[in-house]
Amino acid sequence: MTPDKQNELEDIRSHKDKISKINTLLDKLDERLACGEITESRYKEISDRYKDEAEKLKDHLTEQEIMREVGLETGYDKEVESQKEEPETEVVVQRNTKYCSNCRALIDEMAEICPRCGVRVMFPQV
Repeated sequence: MTPDKQNELEDIRSHKDKISKINTLLDKLDERLACGEITESRYKEISDRYKDEAEKLKDHLTEQEIMREVGLETGYDKEVESQKEEPETEVVVQRNTKYCSNCRALIDEMAEICPRCGVRVMFPQV
Protein backbone atom coordinates (compact mmCIF):
# COMPACT_ATOMS: atom_id res chain seq x y z
CA MET A 1 0.00 0.00 0.00
CA THR A 2 1.37 3.37 -0.99
CA PRO A 3 1.88 6.03 1.68
CA ASP A 4 -0.79 8.21 0.03
CA LYS A 5 -3.37 5.43 0.22
CA GLN A 6 -2.39 4.72 3.81
CA ASN A 7 -2.81 8.40 4.71
CA GLU A 8 -6.19 8.42 3.00
CA LEU A 9 -7.33 5.40 5.02
CA GLU A 10 -6.12 7.01 8.23
CA ASP A 11 -8.01 10.17 7.28
CA ILE A 12 -11.19 8.14 6.73
CA ARG A 13 -10.77 6.37 10.08
CA SER A 14 -10.19 9.70 11.81
CA HIS A 15 -13.34 11.17 10.27
CA LYS A 16 -15.38 8.12 11.28
CA ASP A 17 -14.06 8.40 14.85
CA LYS A 18 -15.02 12.07 14.97
CA ILE A 19 -18.52 11.28 13.69
CA SER A 20 -18.88 8.58 16.34
CA LYS A 21 -17.81 11.01 19.08
CA ILE A 22 -20.24 13.63 17.82
CA ASN A 23 -23.08 11.09 17.88
CA THR A 24 -22.15 10.17 21.47
CA LEU A 25 -22.15 13.85 22.45
CA LEU A 26 -25.54 14.36 20.80
CA ASP A 27 -26.94 11.39 22.77
CA LYS A 28 -25.63 12.91 26.02
CA LEU A 29 -27.07 16.26 25.00
CA ASP A 30 -30.48 14.60 24.51
CA GLU A 31 -30.23 13.13 28.02
CA ARG A 32 -29.33 16.51 29.54
CA LEU A 33 -32.32 18.12 27.82
CA ALA A 34 -34.63 15.36 29.04
CA CYS A 35 -33.36 15.81 32.62
CA GLY A 36 -33.87 19.58 32.41
CA GLU A 37 -30.17 20.34 32.84
CA ILE A 38 -30.10 22.60 29.75
CA THR A 39 -32.65 24.81 28.04
CA GLU A 40 -34.19 23.97 24.72
CA SER A 41 -32.57 26.98 23.03
CA ARG A 42 -29.12 25.96 24.32
CA TYR A 43 -29.81 22.36 23.20
CA LYS A 44 -30.72 23.55 19.70
CA GLU A 45 -27.66 25.78 19.47
CA ILE A 46 -25.23 23.03 20.48
CA SER A 47 -26.91 20.21 18.56
CA ASP A 48 -27.08 22.27 15.35
CA ARG A 49 -23.37 23.04 15.58
CA TYR A 50 -22.45 19.37 16.09
CA LYS A 51 -24.87 18.15 13.42
CA ASP A 52 -23.38 20.60 10.90
CA GLU A 53 -19.88 19.37 11.72
CA ALA A 54 -20.99 15.73 11.41
CA GLU A 55 -22.61 16.45 8.02
CA LYS A 56 -19.41 18.02 6.70
CA LEU A 57 -17.41 14.99 7.83
CA LYS A 58 -19.94 12.58 6.29
CA ASP A 59 -19.91 14.46 2.98
CA HIS A 60 -16.12 14.36 2.90
CA LEU A 61 -16.10 10.64 3.72
CA THR A 62 -18.73 9.86 1.11
CA GLU A 63 -16.78 11.70 -1.58
CA GLN A 64 -13.53 9.88 -0.71
CA GLU A 65 -15.21 6.46 -0.56
CA ILE A 66 -17.05 6.94 -3.86
CA MET A 67 -13.88 8.11 -5.60
CA ARG A 68 -12.01 5.08 -4.28
CA GLU A 69 -14.80 2.65 -5.22
CA VAL A 70 -14.96 3.81 -8.83
CA GLY A 71 -11.18 3.93 -9.10
CA LEU A 72 -10.90 7.67 -9.44
CA GLU A 73 -8.34 9.69 -7.64
CA THR A 74 -8.03 13.35 -6.88
CA GLY A 75 -6.20 15.60 -9.33
CA TYR A 76 -3.18 15.67 -7.07
CA ASP A 77 -3.08 11.85 -6.93
CA LYS A 78 -3.29 11.61 -10.71
CA GLU A 79 -0.47 14.11 -11.11
CA VAL A 80 1.73 12.17 -8.70
CA GLU A 81 0.91 8.87 -10.41
CA SER A 82 1.67 10.26 -13.88
CA GLN A 83 5.01 11.52 -12.63
CA LYS A 84 5.80 8.03 -11.32
CA GLU A 85 4.78 6.42 -14.62
CA GLU A 86 7.00 8.65 -16.73
CA PRO A 87 10.57 7.72 -15.90
CA GLU A 88 13.10 10.39 -16.54
CA THR A 89 14.99 9.58 -19.71
CA GLU A 90 18.30 11.07 -20.52
CA VAL A 91 18.45 12.54 -24.00
CA VAL A 92 21.78 11.90 -25.64
CA VAL A 93 22.50 13.55 -28.97
CA GLN A 94 25.31 11.92 -30.84
CA ARG A 95 27.73 13.99 -32.84
CA ASN A 96 27.79 13.58 -36.58
CA THR A 97 24.07 12.82 -36.65
CA LYS A 98 21.01 14.91 -37.37
CA TYR A 99 17.25 14.55 -37.27
CA CYS A 100 14.78 14.63 -40.13
CA SER A 101 12.63 17.75 -39.92
CA ASN A 102 9.62 15.77 -41.15
CA CYS A 103 9.58 12.49 -39.18
CA ARG A 104 12.25 13.23 -36.52
CA ALA A 105 14.22 10.11 -37.50
CA LEU A 106 17.91 10.02 -36.63
CA ILE A 107 19.90 10.23 -39.86
CA ASP A 108 23.54 10.33 -40.87
CA GLU A 109 25.21 13.72 -41.01
CA MET A 110 26.03 13.34 -44.70
CA ALA A 111 22.55 12.13 -45.79
CA GLU A 112 20.52 14.42 -48.02
CA ILE A 113 17.37 12.27 -47.99
CA CYS A 114 15.72 10.71 -44.95
CA PRO A 115 15.90 6.91 -45.17
CA ARG A 116 12.62 6.59 -43.26
CA CYS A 117 10.26 9.03 -45.00
CA GLY A 118 12.21 10.01 -48.15
CA VAL A 119 12.01 13.76 -47.56
CA ARG A 120 14.94 15.88 -48.69
CA VAL A 121 16.76 16.93 -45.54
CA MET A 122 17.44 20.63 -45.28
CA PHE A 123 19.73 22.09 -42.69
CA PRO A 124 20.54 25.70 -42.01
CA GLN A 125 23.85 26.98 -43.30
CA VAL A 126 26.32 27.89 -40.57
